[in-house]
This record gives sequence, C-alpha cells and structure tokens, in this order.
Amino acid sequence: MSVNLDKSEGEGRVQESLEITLRPIELSEVDDFMDDKVTRFCLWDTYTSKEQALNYIKYFAIPQPRLRVICIENCAMVTMLVSPASGFDLCRGELGYVLSYNYWGKRDCD
Repeated sequence: MSVNLDKSEGEGRVQESLEITLRPIELSEVDDFMDDKVTRFCLWDTYTSKEQALNYIKYFAIPQPRLRVICIENCAMVTMLVSPASGFDLCRGELGYVLSYNYWGKRDCD
C-alpha cells in the first residue's frame, strides 16, 4: 500500500509517496525486543539476553499468525498483536501495539 503525503515547503507543495507494509516479525528485529525504554511501559519484562529474545521471536512471535510488524519504507516501526476475545464477546478482540523508541515523536521513518 502506498500513501501520498502533502508536505508544505514555502509556497509550493511537495508530494511524497510512502510504502506502508504489514509483515511477520523477523529475527533481525531482536534488538527492538531488548529496548528497556519501550518495555518499561509494557506488561512484560525486558529480555536480558539476546538468546532469550531470539527464542521468543523464533518460538512465539514468528509462528503467531496475529502478530505483525507495521513498516514504513521497510523500517519496522510498530509491532502489534490482535487477541480475540472468547465466549459472548467472540466477535470482539484486543489490539496491543508497541512503537519502536527510535520513532517516538517522529512523523515518519528517517
């Protein structure tokens, strides 16, 4: 999916097209799972070793069909997990997400 953004520059306008993708997580994103600036706001503890984080990605995140990464211009910015409800609320769900610290306060991928 491409998104066109109009950015004003002086009196003229510049139109920029950004590619937004949704894909499974990759092992190369292991350092994002070890960022304590982000995880201090989450319900889980920060992984203290790269091996722990790699095991999580290999054995939970990659096989999980509802865990995806949102990328802008191939930069992973958001990890999200959709958890379905149960019982009478089966038609509902919960969306959890984590924004990579590198992109806090930024409008797009630099």
